[in-house]
Amino acid sequence: MQVTVENTGALERKMTIQYPWDEVETRESDALKKLQKKAKIDGFRPGKAPMTVIKKYHGDRVRYDVISDIMRHSYFEAIQKEDLSPAGYPFFDPKEIKEGEDFEFIATFEVFPEFEVVELDGQTIEREVAELKDSDIDATIEKLRKQMQSFEKVDRACDNADEVTIHFEGFVDGDAFEGGKAENFKIVLGSNRMIPGFESAIIGMNAGEDKTIDVEFPKEYHSEALAGKPAQFKIHMVEVAGAVLPEVDAEFIKRYGVEDGDINKFKDELRNELQRELDITLKTKLKKAVFDKTLELNSFEVPKALIDNEIKQMQDAQVKQMQQYGLKDSKIPAAELFEEEAKKRVALGIIVDKLIKKYDVKPDADKVKTLIEQRASVYDQPEEIVNAFYANEKLLNEMQDIALEEQIVETLIKSATLKEVEKSFADLMGQQ
Repeated sequence: MQVTVENTGALERKMTIQYPWDEVETRESDALKKLQKKAKIDGFRPGKAPMTVIKKYHGDRVRYDVISDIMRHSYFEAIQKEDLSPAGYPFFDPKEIKEGEDFEFIATFEVFPEFEVVELDGQTIEREVAELKDSDIDATIEKLRKQMQSFEKVDRACDNADEVTIHFEGFVDGDAFEGGKAENFKIVLGSNRMIPGFESAIIGMNAGEDKTIDVEFPKEYHSEALAGKPAQFKIHMVEVAGAVLPEVDAEFIKRYGVEDGDINKFKDELRNELQRELDITLKTKLKKAVFDKTLELNSFEVPKALIDNEIKQMQDAQVKQMQQYGLKDSKIPAAELFEEEAKKRVALGIIVDKLIKKYDVKPDADKVKTLIEQRASVYDQPEEIVNAFYANEKLLNEMQDIALEEQIVETLIKSATLKEVEKSFADLMGQQ
């Protein structure tokens, strides 16, 4: 097997491979003989058809399979021989097959960039810190009360946080559009459930009142026919209802798992949960700050094949999420919407992988265990969830990858200067 490699770009390589014809013939002959033993062809007993007949009926398919297998195996053998690190899958271009001449094909692919990672020596990284206070516990309880609020009919103009019942019909360019009409539709004003400007335009209306509002559909709206277009909605206010919050009594507390309804136990459990969320958020923000700075310091060509693959995964995830919201006919979002973020993710993955190899980092078993226990702690039977993680190779690998990232962050910040920036719990958690 003869191999030549040509650099056709910063990362693109064109590899020409010549495979000996006698070996092609041998593999093709072996494949035909194997097929002959079990082939069922009209006019012959199973396995008794002569080779000339086997070639007539199956020769082209067998040759295709043999050539495909040769290209795959010789490609992997060649990249090992040439000490290349492909990024993504190759494109095979087989030349015309001529009997008696060596089979030749071209494999075009990208390789991973070669560079030394610039680390954080002398760099300053802002590390956000926050303290959980009693007032944060009280504010969280208020949020829980609002989540359990009910609504009672009121005789006044509607305001933010009220629940209103409306009839509406929408028009674009003077024409009603599909899905733009509803009756007895309930919405809490300020929930941002509707398109921008819709809810704020309703504020101040009284029951029985009619109003026409002007709004504009977002440019990224899921319906291409409506995206970015101005629209009018005719609104009829049916009813206005004001919020009624539940009392923080024993009955309220029992709903959150504190069986005896004790307020102090409730606050203690809430504090522990909020502290857990705060710790995770602070760790996540530090990791982002470290990785953002590392990306800023390292500029290199990113393999397009890997970017395209990441974009495809992001598109699939977006479509799946939209379908979960009931938008089953959603179109695949345009690739350019994800390109910048996809490139960033791939670049970061390359950097992390290089650092893992440089420092020979292995997943820390204790860190992996802690991560799994944190995930499991939000469930009623955390021990079962922990066991499920360890029993599932995919889930365990995901936790090991997260642990490796955290270990790389710890390695990088050793050479950096950390500057603490104080934040309130509310501001910090509100930024998620």
